[in-house]
Amino acid sequence: MVCRSARGLTSAAKSSDARNAIFTVRGGIASPALFTYLRAYRTGTGVGATVGLNVSILDKGRIVKIIQPTAALRRDATVAFRLAGFRPAKGKTYTVNVEANVFSGGGVILKRTLTLIAK
Repeated sequence: MVCRSARGLTSAAKSSDARNAIFTVRGGIASPALFTYLRAYRTGTGVGATVGLNVSILDKGRIVKIIQPTAALRRDATVAFRLAGFRPAKGKTYTVNVEANVFSGGGVILKRTLTLIAK
């Protein structure tokens, strides 16, 4: 990929950011499980610490569901969580916005944008 401008480089970097993953799930299955990387928390937060999440699920920019789960920080600096009460429709693509925070995080909120494809 050749980027001829700073804007093009920024766009290319965002589209290939591993923190903003793409998940494929079966359509119609309730409460799919997702995970996201929170490497910045791993330096000052111990394994197993509780991470609070604000999760909003969007379909073409329209909010479908908002949930607030908690998850334990894992050794690999990830948290796994379920989209409780959400059943993705077959053939649709959703945007899942995640805001994470921890008690020992010094007020740092990490934001991730995940893509959920229901097949």
